[in-house]
Amino acid sequence: MQRSAFLSMSVAFVLVLGISSEMAMAQYSGEVFFCTDGSSAAACRASEVHAGEDGVTVWDRAALGMIVCAGFGIVPQESDCNFSVSFWRFYICGKGPAFDQLPVVVTASDDAAVACSDTTSLPAGRHSARATDNDCFGGGSSCGNLTTVDP
Repeated sequence: MQRSAFLSMSVAFVLVLGISSEMAMAQYSGEVFFCTDGSSAAACRASEVHAGEDGVTVWDRAALGMIVCAGFGIVPQESDCNFSVSFWRFYICGKGPAFDQLPVVVTASDDAAVACSDTTSLPAGRHSARATDNDCFGGGSSCGNLTTVDP
């Protein structure tokens, strides 16, 4: 009887934990985009450099510049949120040290965290970006992949 009660409580705990994790992850919309104007979520979306069919955005540094901005869609919150956005060499998103980590404040009711990084010191090639942490709902965003092309 004790074993049955323990198993029931364990299953209930796992279900609650799973639902809580899903709710935290649900705060991200899954939208990841790269843009030239990171002054706001709306400006970033308006200046988006669209990804190809493979999901990778090609960033021509001669045409677009060395500053890359990345946006991560969120469900609008009732209060301001602090995010951490990281950029990596290669398509690794979170595995290994980031070449840039940026704090981002998202004002209440806004629907994206946007950060910009200078890629001048990086060789052309594969890079990735992700919102790695925040103080409103936890968890990380989807990963965005970017290929930079030199002038």
